[in-house]
Amino acid sequence: CGKERVSSRIFGGQRVPDGKYPWMALLNLILPNGETARCGGSLINDRYILTAAHCLPHGLRQITVTLGINKATEDRERRKVKFYTKHTMYNSKTTENDIALVQLAEPVQFTPKIQPICLPPQDMLKFGPLVIAGWGSTNRNGSGVSQYLLEATIREYDFDECNSEMGHQLNRNSQFCAGEVGKNSCSGDSGGPVMSYAHGRYHVVGLISYRLGKCGDSRKSVRTRVSYFLDWIKRNTPDANYCRL
Repeated sequence: CGKERVSSRIFGGQRVPDGKYPWMALLNLILPNGETARCGGSLINDRYILTAAHCLPHGLRQITVTLGINKATEDRERRKVKFYTKHTMYNSKTTENDIALVQLAEPVQFTPKIQPICLPPQDMLKFGPLVIAGWGSTNRNGSGVSQYLLEATIREYDFDECNSEMGHQLNRNSQFCAGEVGKNSCSGDSGGPVMSYAHGRYHVVGLISYRLGKCGDSRKSVRTRVSYFLDWIKRNTPDANYCRL
C-alpha cells in the first residue's frame, strides 16, 4: 500500500501524472434536492473507501465511486456502492468526527492504477510536508470543478493558533490544521486524503474537512486526524483485506 506509481482544484495545485496516486477515489453524488456534487476519497483496502461524513448527507439519492482515473469524466472503473456508514458522533456544526466509510458492492482487483493507501500508525501525530489531491474547484469562489486530478503540498500549523482562528471549537485529538497561502482544498475536494510520505510509503493521515472563507484566502483548513479513528475504521471493515507492509 501507499506506493506511488509514477515518480514525480486543489486551489493553486498542479496536475497529477496519470496513476501517481492509485488510491484516489472520485465520489459522484446526487444530493437530496436532486443536485449533483462530488467528493474525494481514498481506497484503504479491497472493499472500502475512506471519506468525510459531511459528503454523505441524510437522504442522499445516489453515490457512485470511480477508481483508477486522472480525468474526472472517465468512467471505465465506476463502481456501485453497497452501503456507507458515518461516524455516529459526527457533529455537522463543529465537524467533529467528520469521517465515513463507503463499502463497494464488489471487492476491488488491484492493478497498477488501483492500489490502496496505507493507514497511519497510531503514534503518527506529527508530519513533515503534506500532500492533498482532488478534483475540486480551482476558483476562489468555489465555483466549477477541475476535470483533472490536482495536487498541492501544504504543511501542518500550530494547533492553538488555528483553534483560536476557528473559534475554539476544534478537538486536538481528532483534528488538525494544515494548508498554505495560495494552495488549499476547495469545493469538491472534501473527503479526499491528506497524505504524508514516510518510510517509502504514503499514509492517509488526514481527511479534507472544512475551511473558513474563500478558497486560497486562509492558509489554515481543518483536517480529520485519521490515526484517532483507527479502531473505528477496523471495527467497521471486518470483511476487508488490508495489504501487509
